[in-house]
Amino acid sequence: MDFFSKGYSALVGEGKNLQQTPELTIQKLTDRVSASTLIEDRRAAVLGLKGLAKEYKRIVGEEALDPLLSLLQEEYEDPSLIKSILETINNLITTEEYDNPKEISLWHAKVIVEVGYDFYYSISLTKPNLVNDEHIARLLALIGDSDFYIKYNALQQLGILFAHSGEALISKILVSPVGVGKLVDLLSDTTEIIRNEGVQLLILMTEKNSEIQKILAFENTFEILFSIIIEEGGVGGNIIVQDCLQLLYNLLGFNISNQKYFRETSCIQRLPDLLFFDPSENDITGYGTQDSGWKDQHARNILVVLEIIRMLVQHGNTDTFINQKSMQTCGMVSPLLQHALSLEAPSTVRAQSLAAVGDIIRSNSENQNIFQRILISASPDYDEHDHEGASTTPVKVLPEPAILVISRIAVGSCPPELNEESYHLVRSAATYLIKCYLENNPDAQLAISATFNPPPTDDILEGNESQQSVGSLLVSVMTLPVKQPTISDTLRICNALSLFSLLVHLNEDCKMLALKVIVENYNGSDCELLLALLRQAISISKNLSPNSEAQDSSQSVLLCSQYLSTLSLWLYNCPPCVTCFLKDKDASNFLIENISRPVSKGFLLQGISSFLFGVVYEFNSEPNTSVKNSDLHLILNKRLGVDHLLLNLSRLNDSNEIHNVFSKDSFDSSNQKLDLNTLKIGYSFAVLFRSHINQLKSTIRKDPDSIAVHSTPVVNSPKTFEPEENSKKENQSNKKKSSKKSSNGTSEETVSKSKYDELNALLLAKTNELSTTLEKLENMSVSNKKNKNKNKNNNSNSNNDNDNSKVDDLNKEISELKKLNSDLEKKLESSNSEIEKLNNQISEDKNKFITLESNFSEKEKSLTEQLSSANTKISSLEEQITTLSAENKAKKSSDPGIKDLEDKIIELEKEQEDLLVLLADQDASCKSYRKQLREKGVDIPPSDVEDDDEDLED
Repeated sequence: MDFFSKGYSALVGEGKNLQQTPELTIQKLTDRVSASTLIEDRRAAVLGLKGLAKEYKRIVGEEALDPLLSLLQEEYEDPSLIKSILETINNLITTEEYDNPKEISLWHAKVIVEVGYDFYYSISLTKPNLVNDEHIARLLALIGDSDFYIKYNALQQLGILFAHSGEALISKILVSPVGVGKLVDLLSDTTEIIRNEGVQLLILMTEKNSEIQKILAFENTFEILFSIIIEEGGVGGNIIVQDCLQLLYNLLGFNISNQKYFRETSCIQRLPDLLFFDPSENDITGYGTQDSGWKDQHARNILVVLEIIRMLVQHGNTDTFINQKSMQTCGMVSPLLQHALSLEAPSTVRAQSLAAVGDIIRSNSENQNIFQRILISASPDYDEHDHEGASTTPVKVLPEPAILVISRIAVGSCPPELNEESYHLVRSAATYLIKCYLENNPDAQLAISATFNPPPTDDILEGNESQQSVGSLLVSVMTLPVKQPTISDTLRICNALSLFSLLVHLNEDCKMLALKVIVENYNGSDCELLLALLRQAISISKNLSPNSEAQDSSQSVLLCSQYLSTLSLWLYNCPPCVTCFLKDKDASNFLIENISRPVSKGFLLQGISSFLFGVVYEFNSEPNTSVKNSDLHLILNKRLGVDHLLLNLSRLNDSNEIHNVFSKDSFDSSNQKLDLNTLKIGYSFAVLFRSHINQLKSTIRKDPDSIAVHSTPVVNSPKTFEPEENSKKENQSNKKKSSKKSSNGTSEETVSKSKYDELNALLLAKTNELSTTLEKLENMSVSNKKNKNKNKNNNSNSNNDNDNSKVDDLNKEISELKKLNSDLEKKLESSNSEIEKLNNQISEDKNKFITLESNFSEKEKSLTEQLSSANTKISSLEEQITTLSAENKAKKSSDPGIKDLEDKIIELEKEQEDLLVLLADQDASCKSYRKQLREKGVDIPPSDVEDDDEDLED
C-alpha cells in the first residue's frame, strides 16, 4: 500500500511534478482507471477524479467519462469502488452555478443516455454507442443492490438523467425486461429514504408518459400507495403522503384504462376514508392567522385528494356517470360537505370540497335527488359566537336543506371571523355547486322559483338571512342598494344574478313565476321584481358618467353588465315580460344611452344593451304594451342606427369576454386572486348570445309588421332548445329518431295553422265591423222615425231624401260586408280542408314510416342471423383445419418409415452436392494439366469441355 500511495502522490503533484497542469493529472488518473489491474489503484484513481470532477468538470468528462462507464460495467465485487464511480458520474451530470460552460452537465447526461451524442460539439452523431443501454440496465440492477449507498446513488443518478433527458431514459427503461418492476420495488423498500426517492422519481416519470402509467398501474401500485398513505397517517401525515397522492394523481390523469382499473379494484371506495380528518386530534400549531388545527402540509395533502376526486368525475369524460354513482354509493358527499362547511378549514379546501360535490351531482338526476334530501344540522355556535365567554344554554337548531346552506355561502354575508379576500373563492365554489344542482334539473328550478316571494314579515327579521328561503334570498340580494357597493356586496349580487339567470334561462314557468314577484319597500314603495332589476341597472349606470363621484368604475361596469344580461335572459321569448319591462318610462332611454356610449367607456355595455334592445324589439308582441314596435322601429332607425347596433353586436361576439366564458366550464381554484373582469359575462348569457345573435341580426333589419307575422315559428321553446354543453347523450338519439319521423309534416302543419289564425282574426274583425254598422243603422232608423213624427207639417221632403240616401249607403255597405264575410267563410272552409288533407298526409307518412321501420328491423334481424351463422361456420371450418393439420403432424411423427425416408433423401441430396463439387474440381484440375502440357510442347487434342468454353467465349 505504501508503494501505491507514493506512486499516487508522485502522480498528483509532489517534488518535480508540483507544477503539472490539471489536464495532465486527469489524463494520468484516467489511464490508471483504464489500465490498472489492482483494485486499490483504481479506487484511488476514481477518488482523485471525484475530487477534480466539480472544479474541472469538462476535462474530467472528456477524458474519464467513458472509462468510468466501462469500469462500472466490469466491477461487481468492491462496493466502495462502485459507490465512488456513481458519485463521480453524479458530480459530472449535476448542474452547478459555477459550471463553465453552463450546459456541461447536460452534455454529460446526454452522453450517457442518448445514443451517439458528442458533448464536445453538442450534436448527435450517426455512429451508435452501445454503452448507453448497458449503463441504464446496470443502474436498474444497482437500485436493487443490498448496499444502501450504491442503491441511493444509482437512484439519484436516474433522477438526474431524467431531468436532463427524460423521454430517452423512459424509452430505455421500457425496453428493459425488469426496468419498471425494479422501480415499483422501490415503493416497498424498508429504507424510508430509498422509498421516498423512488416515489419522487416515479412522479417525474408518470407526468406525461401514458405507457409507463399503464405498466405501473398493473404492477399493484395503487395498493402499495394506499398502504404507504395509511401507514404515514393519512392526510394528516407528512410530505411523503402528498408525494404518494401526487403519484396516484399522475397515474389516473388523462388515462381512461387506469381509471377503469382504479374503479374495478374498489379503490374509489377507499377515498372517503382519506377525507375523514380531524386536525384537533393532532398536536400541531395553527393554520395561518386562524386559530385552527390545520397545517399547510395537511391542506396540501387533502387538496390532492380533492383533485383526484374531481378528475374522476370531470364533466365530459366517458366514465363520469359510473364514477359519480360509485362515489355516491360509497358516501363521498358527507365528508366533502363537512370540510366545505367548516369555518376552520382553509378557503382552498372548502372551495375544492364544494366543487367536488358539484361535479359528483352534475347532470346526474339520481345524485341530484339524493342531494336535495340532505339535511344539515348546525351546531349552536356555528351562527352565534359568544365572545364574552358566558355560559349560555345551547339553542336547538333545526336541520336545514343543504341547498339552502350552500346558497347562504354563495350569496350571503361573509362571516365576521373570515375576510372577503379569501372568502370569494368559497363563494364561487358554492355558486358552482348550485349550478351543478340545477343543471338539467327542471324540478329543482321550479322548486326554487316557487320560493321567490319572501315569508311573512311577522316571522322574519329584516336582514336575517337564516330565516329566508333560497328564492327569497336571491331576490333580496339582487335588490341590495348599489350606490356605493363594497367588494363583498358586488360578489354577492353577481352570484345571485348568475343563479337567477340559470333559473329563467329557457324555462318559461320560472319566468312567469318571477314576473309575479313583488319587491316590498323597494326605494320606499312596492315594485315588481323585473322593474326593480331595471332600476338597479339604471342606478349603477349613473356611476359611469364622467361627473360621478364613484371611483371604482370596474365594479359599476360589472354590476351593470350582469343586470343587463339577466334582463336579456328573462325577456327572451317572453312577451309579457317585455310588456312589463316597457312599463318603465326610463327603460328605452336607458338602453339608448348605453348603446350610444363611446367605445372607450365600455364596449361591453354597448353590446349587451344592443342585444337587450333587439330582444325587446323581437318579442314585443303583446297588444297592451305601452311602447309599440313601430315606436321602437323609429328609435332604431332615427336615433340609434341599424348599422351601429349590428356593429355593437359583432364587437361583443368577437370579444375575449365571450370567448373566455366557454373556456371555463368548470370551477378552477388555481387562481386565488380576485379578478372582477372574469365575472362580467355569465355562462347562460353567453350561450343565449351565441345561439341567437344571427337570428337577432336578421330581426333588427325587419319592419314591425314582418316581425309580428314571422316571429312565432322561429322562437325555440325551452323543451326543444338545449345547449350542447347541457344535452345528454341519451336525448340525442331520441331527438334523431323523432326528427326522422316528423320532419316532413311539421313545417307544413305550422304554416297552415298560421294562415288559419290570420283568416280567423280577419273574420272576427269584419264581423265586429258588421255588427257596429248594423247598430248604427238601427239607431238611424229610430231617429228617422222620430224626425218624421216631429216634422209632419214642416218641409220634411229634403230631410227624408237625405236620410234615404244615408240608408241606401248603409245598405250598400252591409251588402259588401256580407259578400266579404261569405268570401272569408269560403277561405276558412278551404283552409280547413287543406288542414285535413295535411293531417291525412301526415298520418299516411307516419304509417309508411312505421311499416318501413318494421321491415328494416326484420331485415336487420335476418342479416344478423345470417352473419352469426356464417361466423359459426367459419369458426367450425377453422377448427377442422387445425385438427387436420394436427393429425398430419401426428401421423408424420408417429410413422417411423416416413422419418427414415426423409433422412435418406436428405443424405442423398448432400452426397449429390458433394459429388458435383468434386466433379467441378476435377474439371478444373484437368484443364490446368492440359494447359501445362501444351506449354511444355506436348500435343494434346482439345476436349469437349474446352470446345464448349470457347463457344461461350465467342
